[in-house]
Amino acid sequence: MLALAVLVLTLPYAAAASPSGSVTLKAPYGGQGLDSASWATTGCGTKFSLSPLPDFNTSKGTFVGGLSASARSCGASNSSLFGEIEGSLGTTEFSVAADGTYRVTVHWRLAYTVALAATTGGASQFAGSYGLVGAYAVVDDITNGSAYTVGGNDSYYGNSANATSTHYAFPVTYAASISLVAGHEYIVVAGVYAEVNVFLTPGHSSASASVNMGKSGDKASVTSIVIP
Repeated sequence: MLALAVLVLTLPYAAAASPSGSVTLKAPYGGQGLDSASWATTGCGTKFSLSPLPDFNTSKGTFVGGLSASARSCGASNSSLFGEIEGSLGTTEFSVAADGTYRVTVHWRLAYTVALAATTGGASQFAGSYGLVGAYAVVDDITNGSAYTVGGNDSYYGNSANATSTHYAFPVTYAASISLVAGHEYIVVAGVYAEVNVFLTPGHSSASASVNMGKSGDKASVTSIVIP
């Protein structure tokens, strides 16, 4: 398995603690962005590509990236390829003035295109492909290493006998009330990821899968983060 990872550092944004209200963060965000890609393959006849490379831009609050996988039957063994890209934003540190339960909210807007195809070469052969896109938000207590889930979900797209290419665009909001401790330092981590997988048996089959989150306006955006 090969892997690519890029860490992007940005200038800090000072988010002051607010004992009586909340602070809404919007782009440009402080903190840091983290981007990664990984893939694994078995058998032969597989191909994987990244375009564009995963990139979380903290100044704009946007993530772009694209990945595609394909496979064709060859040899006497099954073939498969799995690939994933991910990007995340980690805010600068914040604290609360008093112990208590505080509301944390993260607003995303996702836009992407999923293209899938799978063709079997015969009745005894099999070919399949799928794509998956998901997002999440967590609060990390960097004082003691604890993590608290704000929210997360993903959407799965499976292949059909005919090639498909479908565009999706929608907002996602994650919110949770979390017990925070005065004197501890916290960050919010908001992340997005996409996966592709193709697999087939020997014979004369083929499969392909791609997720575009970086061309023709497709991208993932953190539109705002509300912290105590």
